[in-house]
Amino acid sequence: YIWPCLLGIIALQLSGFDTMSGLLKTGFGDSVVVFVTLIFVYVIYLEKSGMCHRIANFFLSRKIIIGRPWLLITFIFLASFVMGFCTYLYSTAIIMWAITYSICEEVGYKKGDKFIGLMVIGVEIATFVGYSSLPIKSVAILALGLLESTTNGAYTISFLEYSAFMVPMCLLCTFIYIALMRFVFKADVSKLKALDEASMKKYKMEKMNKYEKTAFLSLAAFIIMMCLPTLLPADWFIAQLFKGWGMNGPLFIVIVVLTIMRFDGKAIFDFQTIANSGNIGW
Repeated sequence: YIWPCLLGIIALQLSGFDTMSGLLKTGFGDSVVVFVTLIFVYVIYLEKSGMCHRIANFFLSRKIIIGRPWLLITFIFLASFVMGFCTYLYSTAIIMWAITYSICEEVGYKKGDKFIGLMVIGVEIATFVGYSSLPIKSVAILALGLLESTTNGAYTISFLEYSAFMVPMCLLCTFIYIALMRFVFKADVSKLKALDEASMKKYKMEKMNKYEKTAFLSLAAFIIMMCLPTLLPADWFIAQLFKGWGMNGPLFIVIVVLTIMRFDGKAIFDFQTIANSGNIGW
């Protein structure tokens, strides 16, 4: 079982034995290795539950996108930007990639199509610039720290100054990439443009079943927990706790809860089965 191991790591961090990143570095070489491994497995669970297709169908069933494929593309990139802005780089990119693949699959794009490649790159760009928009993320902290240290404190940038410049500039980068997709790379959006009210009816699905609801709630809880260090006052205990856990803590909690849960006597998140399903896009 994996969940006692994950709880053990959380317990060691809470006991003050070491930081979360220190524990994962000692055990696995680097915390990112653990996170990327687990997030890929979690995303496969979301796909198998039907959650990714639910979100894809939500985008595709909006009347506002009829005849406006570039508006849909903008929505996807803005969603990536906001998630990166509020949470972490790797989790946002991998989750939004899965949703993007589902959208492309629903409308008929095939693996290897240039459009899918351009969308994958665009999601990553939007995620990264969103992640870099606030001076509380590792990339910004490193850059600002280097600026201050190399100038012996002569040059510093405040939170407000950084955000006031970076947020609009990063949004501009996202829109520039959309323009490049449209006018330079000539992305083929014909399958999206072909959507009409008649064809969109098939994307309106029935009510979610209990498995889909559980997957949706787990994703919502995961995103909320990753947002807490950004949204809550820095001196609050809960904010400090989740900041110390980094991106691994929320993922550990979600996987532990899902692994313990049972529906009709069966596990809804069988880690070993999912991890060995052969569907993970390493």
